[in-house]
Amino acid sequence: MCELGVGHDPVSYSSMIHAYTKERKFREAETLVEKALSENVNLDIVGYNTIMKSYFESGKVKEAVVIFGKIREFGIMPTLHTYTIAIRVFSAAGDLEKACVLYEELQASGIPVDEKACSQMIYTYGKAGQFQKAAERFNKLRASGSKLHKITWNTMLDAYARAGQFEEADLLFRQMSELGVPPDEASYLSLLTAYGNSAIMCKEAESVPSQMRHEGLTPDIRHFTAVIKALGRASMVETATRVYSEMVNLHAIKPDATCHRTLMRIFVRYSRLEEGRALFDEIKVSGKADGVVYKLAVDMYLNSKDEEKAGGLLKEMEELGYHYNGRFQSGRHRTESSVRIWRKGGGPADVRDRPSDLKRSSKRTLVSQVWRKGDPI
Repeated sequence: MCELGVGHDPVSYSSMIHAYTKERKFREAETLVEKALSENVNLDIVGYNTIMKSYFESGKVKEAVVIFGKIREFGIMPTLHTYTIAIRVFSAAGDLEKACVLYEELQASGIPVDEKACSQMIYTYGKAGQFQKAAERFNKLRASGSKLHKITWNTMLDAYARAGQFEEADLLFRQMSELGVPPDEASYLSLLTAYGNSAIMCKEAESVPSQMRHEGLTPDIRHFTAVIKALGRASMVETATRVYSEMVNLHAIKPDATCHRTLMRIFVRYSRLEEGRALFDEIKVSGKADGVVYKLAVDMYLNSKDEEKAGGLLKEMEELGYHYNGRFQSGRHRTESSVRIWRKGGGPADVRDRPSDLKRSSKRTLVSQVWRKGDPI
Protein backbone atom coordinates (compact mmCIF):
# COMPACT_ATOMS: atom_id res chain seq x y z
CA MET A 1 0.00 0.00 0.00
CA CYS A 2 2.80 2.39 0.86
CA GLU A 3 4.26 1.82 -2.59
CA LEU A 4 0.99 3.05 -4.03
CA GLY A 5 1.12 6.17 -1.88
CA VAL A 6 -1.55 4.93 0.52
CA GLY A 7 -1.05 5.10 4.27
CA HIS A 8 -1.95 2.64 6.98
CA ASP A 9 -4.84 4.64 8.44
CA PRO A 10 -8.47 3.32 8.40
CA VAL A 11 -9.61 5.82 5.75
CA SER A 12 -6.87 4.78 3.32
CA TYR A 13 -7.62 1.10 3.80
CA SER A 14 -11.36 1.66 3.38
CA SER A 15 -10.83 3.70 0.21
CA MET A 16 -8.70 0.98 -1.35
CA ILE A 17 -11.13 -1.77 -0.32
CA HIS A 18 -14.00 0.18 -1.82
CA ALA A 19 -12.05 0.70 -5.06
CA TYR A 20 -11.21 -2.99 -5.36
CA THR A 21 -14.75 -4.20 -4.69
CA LYS A 22 -16.18 -1.68 -7.13
CA GLU A 23 -13.96 -3.25 -9.79
CA ARG A 24 -15.00 -6.70 -8.46
CA LYS A 25 -11.43 -7.47 -7.44
CA PHE A 26 -12.59 -9.33 -4.36
CA ARG A 27 -9.35 -11.20 -3.74
CA GLU A 28 -7.35 -7.97 -3.53
CA ALA A 29 -9.98 -6.45 -1.25
CA GLU A 30 -9.91 -9.49 1.03
CA THR A 31 -6.10 -9.30 1.18
CA LEU A 32 -6.32 -5.68 2.33
CA VAL A 33 -8.85 -6.58 5.04
CA GLU A 34 -6.59 -9.33 6.33
CA LYS A 35 -3.62 -6.94 6.26
CA ALA A 36 -5.54 -4.25 8.13
CA LEU A 37 -6.64 -6.69 10.82
CA SER A 38 -3.10 -8.10 11.19
CA GLU A 39 -1.82 -4.56 11.73
CA ASN A 40 -4.61 -3.85 14.25
CA VAL A 41 -6.04 -1.15 12.02
CA ASN A 42 -9.71 -0.68 12.78
CA LEU A 43 -11.49 0.03 9.52
CA ASP A 44 -14.34 2.49 9.47
CA ILE A 45 -17.91 1.32 8.95
CA VAL A 46 -17.77 2.01 5.19
CA GLY A 47 -14.84 -0.38 4.84
CA TYR A 48 -16.54 -3.11 6.81
CA ASN A 49 -19.81 -2.64 4.91
CA THR A 50 -17.93 -2.85 1.64
CA ILE A 51 -16.09 -6.07 2.39
CA MET A 52 -19.08 -7.70 4.10
CA LYS A 53 -21.17 -7.03 1.02
CA SER A 54 -18.46 -8.27 -1.34
CA TYR A 55 -18.11 -11.50 0.65
CA PHE A 56 -21.88 -11.98 0.57
CA GLU A 57 -22.25 -11.36 -3.16
CA SER A 58 -19.36 -13.70 -3.97
CA GLY A 59 -21.02 -16.48 -1.96
CA LYS A 60 -18.67 -16.34 1.04
CA VAL A 61 -21.41 -16.14 3.65
CA LYS A 62 -19.30 -17.44 6.56
CA GLU A 63 -16.64 -14.83 5.92
CA ALA A 64 -19.34 -12.13 5.82
CA VAL A 65 -20.59 -13.31 9.23
CA VAL A 66 -17.04 -13.00 10.59
CA ILE A 67 -16.79 -9.42 9.33
CA PHE A 68 -20.02 -8.51 11.10
CA GLY A 69 -18.54 -10.02 14.24
CA LYS A 70 -15.56 -7.68 13.86
CA ILE A 71 -17.92 -4.70 13.75
CA ARG A 72 -19.39 -5.86 17.05
CA GLU A 73 -16.00 -6.66 18.53
CA PHE A 74 -14.54 -3.21 17.81
CA GLY A 75 -17.68 -1.39 18.95
CA ILE A 76 -18.23 0.35 15.62
CA MET A 77 -21.63 2.00 15.22
CA PRO A 78 -23.56 0.21 12.44
CA THR A 79 -25.50 2.13 9.80
CA LEU A 80 -28.74 1.28 8.06
CA HIS A 81 -26.70 -0.26 5.25
CA THR A 82 -24.80 -2.37 7.79
CA TYR A 83 -28.04 -3.77 9.19
CA THR A 84 -29.51 -4.39 5.73
CA ILE A 85 -26.43 -6.33 4.59
CA ALA A 86 -26.19 -8.24 7.88
CA ILE A 87 -29.85 -9.31 7.73
CA ARG A 88 -29.26 -10.67 4.23
CA VAL A 89 -26.08 -12.41 5.35
CA PHE A 90 -27.67 -14.18 8.32
CA SER A 91 -30.73 -15.10 6.24
CA ALA A 92 -28.46 -16.72 3.66
CA ALA A 93 -26.54 -18.46 6.45
CA GLY A 94 -29.77 -20.03 7.70
CA ASP A 95 -29.70 -18.12 10.99
CA LEU A 96 -33.14 -16.56 10.60
CA GLU A 97 -33.48 -15.96 14.32
CA LYS A 98 -30.37 -13.75 14.29
CA ALA A 99 -31.68 -11.88 11.24
CA CYS A 100 -34.95 -11.16 13.06
CA VAL A 101 -33.08 -9.99 16.17
CA LEU A 102 -31.00 -7.61 14.05
CA TYR A 103 -34.11 -6.10 12.52
CA GLU A 104 -35.63 -5.54 15.94
CA GLU A 105 -32.34 -3.93 17.00
CA LEU A 106 -32.48 -1.70 13.93
CA GLN A 107 -35.99 -0.54 14.80
CA ALA A 108 -34.96 0.20 18.38
CA SER A 109 -31.87 2.15 17.26
CA GLY A 110 -33.86 5.07 15.94
CA ILE A 111 -32.28 4.79 12.48
CA PRO A 112 -34.92 5.56 9.81
CA VAL A 113 -35.78 2.29 8.05
CA ASP A 114 -36.23 2.48 4.28
CA GLU A 115 -38.29 0.27 2.00
CA LYS A 116 -35.32 -1.87 0.98
CA ALA A 117 -34.59 -2.87 4.58
CA CYS A 118 -38.28 -3.60 5.18
CA SER A 119 -38.47 -5.67 2.01
CA GLN A 120 -35.47 -7.72 3.08
CA MET A 121 -37.09 -8.35 6.45
CA ILE A 122 -40.36 -9.38 4.80
CA TYR A 123 -38.32 -11.91 2.82
CA THR A 124 -36.60 -13.13 5.99
CA TYR A 125 -39.88 -13.54 7.86
CA GLY A 126 -41.32 -15.37 4.85
CA LYS A 127 -38.33 -17.69 4.68
CA ALA A 128 -38.79 -18.43 8.40
CA GLY A 129 -42.46 -19.29 7.82
CA GLN A 130 -43.61 -16.26 9.81
CA PHE A 131 -45.94 -14.87 7.16
CA GLN A 132 -48.03 -13.01 9.77
CA LYS A 133 -45.02 -10.88 10.75
CA ALA A 134 -44.16 -10.42 7.08
CA ALA A 135 -47.71 -9.21 6.41
CA GLU A 136 -47.60 -6.89 9.42
CA ARG A 137 -44.44 -5.23 8.11
CA PHE A 138 -45.86 -5.06 4.56
CA ASN A 139 -49.13 -3.49 5.73
CA LYS A 140 -47.22 -0.84 7.70
CA LEU A 141 -45.37 0.06 4.55
CA ARG A 142 -48.62 0.34 2.61
CA ALA A 143 -50.15 2.46 5.38
CA SER A 144 -47.28 4.95 5.02
CA GLY A 145 -48.88 6.12 1.79
CA SER A 146 -45.80 5.74 -0.39
CA LYS A 147 -45.98 3.76 -3.61
CA LEU A 148 -44.20 0.49 -3.04
CA HIS A 149 -41.71 -1.00 -5.47
CA LYS A 150 -42.79 -4.11 -7.34
CA ILE A 151 -40.01 -6.01 -5.58
CA THR A 152 -41.68 -5.40 -2.22
CA TRP A 153 -45.00 -6.70 -3.55
CA ASN A 154 -43.29 -9.79 -4.94
CA THR A 155 -41.48 -10.37 -1.66
CA MET A 156 -44.76 -10.42 0.26
CA LEU A 157 -46.33 -12.61 -2.41
CA ASP A 158 -43.43 -15.03 -2.04
CA ALA A 159 -43.91 -15.11 1.75
CA TYR A 160 -47.56 -16.10 1.33
CA ALA A 161 -46.61 -18.70 -1.28
CA ARG A 162 -43.98 -20.30 0.96
CA ALA A 163 -46.53 -20.61 3.75
CA GLY A 164 -49.18 -22.13 1.46
CA GLN A 165 -51.53 -19.18 2.02
CA PHE A 166 -53.04 -19.32 -1.46
CA GLU A 167 -56.06 -17.14 -0.66
CA GLU A 168 -53.88 -14.30 0.61
CA ALA A 169 -51.45 -14.77 -2.28
CA ASP A 170 -54.26 -14.71 -4.83
CA LEU A 171 -55.78 -11.58 -3.27
CA LEU A 172 -52.44 -9.77 -3.19
CA PHE A 173 -51.76 -10.76 -6.79
CA ARG A 174 -55.07 -9.21 -7.87
CA GLN A 175 -54.45 -6.07 -5.83
CA MET A 176 -51.15 -5.53 -7.64
CA SER A 177 -52.93 -5.13 -10.98
CA GLU A 178 -55.72 -3.03 -9.50
CA LEU A 179 -53.22 -0.60 -7.98
CA GLY A 180 -51.17 -0.21 -11.14
CA VAL A 181 -48.37 -2.63 -10.25
CA PRO A 182 -48.45 -5.13 -13.14
CA PRO A 183 -47.26 -8.61 -12.10
CA ASP A 184 -44.05 -9.84 -13.68
CA GLU A 185 -42.47 -13.27 -14.09
CA ALA A 186 -41.44 -13.39 -10.42
CA SER A 187 -45.03 -12.56 -9.37
CA TYR A 188 -46.44 -15.42 -11.43
CA LEU A 189 -43.81 -17.83 -10.13
CA SER A 190 -44.84 -17.04 -6.53
CA LEU A 191 -48.48 -17.45 -7.47
CA LEU A 192 -47.74 -20.86 -8.96
CA THR A 193 -45.85 -21.83 -5.82
CA ALA A 194 -48.88 -20.86 -3.75
CA TYR A 195 -51.13 -22.94 -5.99
CA GLY A 196 -48.74 -25.87 -5.72
CA ASN A 197 -48.81 -25.69 -1.93
CA SER A 198 -52.60 -25.74 -1.85
CA ALA A 199 -54.61 -28.92 -2.29
CA ILE A 200 -57.56 -26.76 -3.35
CA MET A 201 -56.02 -24.44 -5.93
CA CYS A 202 -53.35 -26.63 -7.50
CA LYS A 203 -55.60 -27.44 -10.46
CA GLU A 204 -55.64 -23.74 -11.39
CA ALA A 205 -51.93 -23.79 -12.20
CA GLU A 206 -52.43 -25.22 -15.69
CA SER A 207 -53.84 -21.97 -17.08
CA VAL A 208 -51.10 -19.70 -15.72
CA PRO A 209 -48.59 -19.95 -18.63
CA SER A 210 -51.33 -18.95 -21.09
CA GLN A 211 -52.31 -16.06 -18.84
CA MET A 212 -48.70 -14.92 -18.73
CA ARG A 213 -48.39 -14.92 -22.51
CA HIS A 214 -51.64 -12.94 -22.73
CA GLU A 215 -49.99 -10.31 -20.49
CA GLY A 216 -46.93 -10.19 -22.72
CA LEU A 217 -44.74 -12.26 -20.39
CA THR A 218 -42.77 -15.36 -21.30
CA PRO A 219 -43.02 -18.36 -18.98
CA ASP A 220 -39.73 -20.20 -18.54
CA ILE A 221 -38.66 -23.58 -17.20
CA ARG A 222 -39.33 -22.50 -13.59
CA HIS A 223 -42.96 -21.69 -14.32
CA PHE A 224 -43.60 -24.93 -16.20
CA THR A 225 -41.92 -26.94 -13.45
CA ALA A 226 -44.14 -25.27 -10.86
CA VAL A 227 -47.20 -26.08 -12.99
CA ILE A 228 -46.15 -29.74 -13.29
CA LYS A 229 -45.58 -29.97 -9.54
CA ALA A 230 -48.99 -28.46 -8.77
CA LEU A 231 -50.75 -30.81 -11.20
CA GLY A 232 -48.97 -33.74 -9.62
CA ARG A 233 -50.28 -32.72 -6.23
CA ALA A 234 -53.76 -32.64 -7.74
CA SER A 235 -53.25 -36.24 -8.98
CA MET A 236 -53.54 -34.96 -12.55
CA VAL A 237 -50.73 -37.14 -13.88
CA GLU A 238 -51.87 -37.16 -17.50
CA THR A 239 -52.22 -33.38 -17.53
CA ALA A 240 -48.78 -32.94 -15.96
CA THR A 241 -47.33 -35.23 -18.63
CA ARG A 242 -49.05 -33.26 -21.39
CA VAL A 243 -47.77 -29.93 -20.02
CA TYR A 244 -44.25 -31.37 -19.98
CA SER A 245 -44.61 -32.56 -23.58
CA GLU A 246 -45.96 -29.17 -24.73
CA MET A 247 -43.14 -27.38 -22.93
CA VAL A 248 -40.53 -29.43 -24.78
CA ASN A 249 -42.13 -29.83 -28.20
CA LEU A 250 -44.35 -26.77 -28.59
CA HIS A 251 -42.43 -24.11 -26.67
CA ALA A 252 -38.93 -25.53 -27.24
CA ILE A 253 -37.98 -25.22 -23.57
CA LYS A 254 -35.36 -27.73 -22.47
CA PRO A 255 -36.13 -29.38 -19.12
CA ASP A 256 -33.53 -28.96 -16.39
CA ALA A 257 -32.65 -31.27 -13.49
CA THR A 258 -35.38 -29.84 -11.25
CA CYS A 259 -38.04 -30.38 -13.90
CA HIS A 260 -36.91 -33.95 -14.54
CA ARG A 261 -36.95 -34.78 -10.85
CA THR A 262 -40.36 -33.18 -10.35
CA LEU A 263 -41.98 -35.30 -13.05
CA MET A 264 -40.11 -38.44 -11.98
CA ARG A 265 -41.37 -37.99 -8.41
CA ILE A 266 -44.91 -37.77 -9.73
CA PHE A 267 -44.51 -41.02 -11.66
CA VAL A 268 -42.98 -42.72 -8.61
CA ARG A 269 -45.69 -41.44 -6.28
CA TYR A 270 -48.51 -42.71 -8.49
CA SER A 271 -46.74 -45.91 -9.61
CA ARG A 272 -46.74 -44.93 -13.29
CA LEU A 273 -44.07 -47.40 -14.37
CA GLU A 274 -44.32 -47.01 -18.15
CA GLU A 275 -44.23 -43.20 -18.09
CA GLY A 276 -41.45 -43.22 -15.52
CA ARG A 277 -39.36 -45.68 -17.50
CA ALA A 278 -39.76 -43.61 -20.68
CA LEU A 279 -38.76 -40.41 -18.86
CA PHE A 280 -35.76 -42.09 -17.24
CA ASP A 281 -34.57 -43.35 -20.63
CA GLU A 282 -35.01 -39.85 -22.05
CA ILE A 283 -32.94 -38.34 -19.25
CA LYS A 284 -30.20 -40.96 -19.68
CA VAL A 285 -29.98 -40.27 -23.40
CA SER A 286 -29.64 -36.55 -22.69
CA GLY A 287 -26.74 -37.28 -20.34
CA LYS A 288 -28.47 -35.58 -17.39
CA ALA A 289 -29.19 -38.64 -15.24
CA ASP A 290 -27.67 -37.74 -11.88
CA GLY A 291 -27.79 -39.58 -8.57
CA VAL A 292 -31.23 -38.30 -7.61
CA VAL A 293 -32.77 -39.40 -10.90
CA TYR A 294 -31.22 -42.86 -10.52
CA LYS A 295 -32.52 -43.07 -6.98
CA LEU A 296 -36.03 -42.19 -8.15
CA ALA A 297 -35.82 -44.83 -10.87
CA VAL A 298 -34.73 -47.44 -8.31
CA ASP A 299 -37.66 -46.45 -6.08
CA MET A 300 -40.00 -46.75 -9.05
CA TYR A 301 -38.91 -50.31 -9.80
CA LEU A 302 -38.97 -51.26 -6.13
CA ASN A 303 -42.54 -50.00 -5.85
CA SER A 304 -43.48 -52.16 -8.82
CA LYS A 305 -41.62 -55.10 -7.16
CA ASP A 306 -39.23 -55.41 -10.09
CA GLU A 307 -36.16 -56.00 -7.92
CA GLU A 308 -34.13 -57.37 -10.79
CA LYS A 309 -34.35 -54.10 -12.70
CA ALA A 310 -33.79 -52.11 -9.51
CA GLY A 311 -30.67 -54.16 -8.82
CA GLY A 312 -29.35 -53.44 -12.31
CA LEU A 313 -29.77 -49.72 -11.77
CA LEU A 314 -28.04 -49.96 -8.40
CA LYS A 315 -25.05 -51.49 -10.15
CA GLU A 316 -25.04 -48.64 -12.67
CA MET A 317 -25.16 -46.15 -9.82
CA GLU A 318 -22.13 -47.74 -8.18
CA GLU A 319 -20.23 -47.61 -11.46
CA LEU A 320 -21.05 -43.91 -11.77
CA GLY A 321 -19.81 -43.23 -8.24
CA TYR A 322 -23.17 -43.00 -6.44
CA HIS A 323 -24.13 -45.05 -3.41
CA TYR A 324 -27.75 -45.88 -2.64
CA ASN A 325 -27.93 -45.83 1.14
CA GLY A 326 -31.34 -47.43 1.30
CA ARG A 327 -30.78 -50.94 2.67
CA PHE A 328 -31.86 -52.53 -0.57
CA GLN A 329 -32.76 -56.11 0.29
CA SER A 330 -35.08 -58.66 -1.25
CA GLY A 331 -38.59 -58.18 0.04
CA ARG A 332 -37.82 -54.87 1.73
CA HIS A 333 -38.62 -51.57 0.05
CA ARG A 334 -37.56 -48.12 1.07
CA THR A 335 -39.45 -44.92 0.43
CA GLU A 336 -37.97 -42.02 -1.49
CA SER A 337 -37.61 -39.76 1.57
CA SER A 338 -35.54 -42.29 3.49
CA VAL A 339 -32.74 -42.48 0.93
CA ARG A 340 -29.57 -40.43 0.71
CA ILE A 341 -27.18 -40.43 -2.22
CA TRP A 342 -23.46 -40.13 -1.68
CA ARG A 343 -20.41 -40.13 -3.85
CA LYS A 344 -17.96 -42.93 -3.15
CA GLY A 345 -15.38 -41.99 -0.54
CA GLY A 346 -17.19 -39.03 0.99
CA GLY A 347 -20.30 -37.01 1.60
CA PRO A 348 -22.85 -35.74 -0.89
CA ALA A 349 -21.15 -35.14 -4.22
CA ASP A 350 -22.92 -31.89 -4.93
CA VAL A 351 -25.98 -29.99 -3.79
CA ARG A 352 -27.53 -30.91 -7.13
CA ASP A 353 -27.04 -34.61 -6.29
CA ARG A 354 -29.02 -34.47 -3.08
CA PRO A 355 -32.78 -35.03 -2.80
CA SER A 356 -34.57 -31.70 -2.44
CA ASP A 357 -36.12 -32.74 0.86
CA LEU A 358 -32.67 -33.33 2.37
CA LYS A 359 -30.74 -30.32 1.10
CA ARG A 360 -30.72 -26.98 2.81
CA SER A 361 -31.33 -24.35 0.23
CA SER A 362 -29.20 -21.24 0.26
CA LYS A 363 -30.49 -19.99 -3.05
CA ARG A 364 -31.73 -16.42 -2.90
CA THR A 365 -34.83 -15.50 -4.80
CA LEU A 366 -35.02 -13.28 -7.85
CA VAL A 367 -36.50 -10.63 -5.58
CA SER A 368 -33.37 -10.51 -3.43
CA GLN A 369 -31.08 -10.59 -6.43
CA VAL A 370 -32.72 -7.53 -7.96
CA TRP A 371 -32.32 -5.56 -4.74
CA ARG A 372 -28.62 -6.42 -4.60
CA LYS A 373 -27.93 -5.13 -8.08
CA GLY A 374 -26.69 -1.58 -7.84
CA ASP A 375 -26.90 -1.34 -4.05
CA PRO A 376 -25.07 1.71 -2.66
CA ILE A 377 -21.97 1.11 -0.60
